[in-house]
Amino acid sequence: MTGEGRGGGDAATGNHGGCADKGACHAPLQGTTSNTSYIGASADAAYFFHYEPGQATTLDYEFLSTLTFPDGRKPATVVIYADNCLLSQEQLRKHGIIFKKIPRDITRF
Repeated sequence: MTGEGRGGGDAATGNHGGCADKGACHAPLQGTTSNTSYIGASADAAYFFHYEPGQATTLDYEFLSTLTFPDGRKPATVVIYADNCLLSQEQLRKHGIIFKKIPRDITRF
C-alpha cells in the first residue's frame, strides 16, 4: 500500500458519474493492471475485490503491494474481498484493512 509494505504508487483520479457527491466517489482506474481489483471508494474507504475465476485468491503482503489509490493516498479504511487472508487481525488493524471472505462455497438451490 502507498507508503507501507512493498509498493503502492500514484494514479490518476476520476469522479464516478453516479455519485451524488462527486468529490466522495472515484471511478475505477482504467488502463492499469495493478487496479483490476479496485471497485470504488467513499469519502473514507476504498474497496477491492480480489477475484480470479476458477482459483482461490489470497489477501497477503504480495497482493497489498499491487494496490494503488485514485488520489495517491491510502484512505483510513480499505475493504478487501478475497477467498483467504494470511494477515493476522493485528496486521489488518494496523493497516486499516477489513477482510471480507468471498462466498464461493455457496451453492444454488
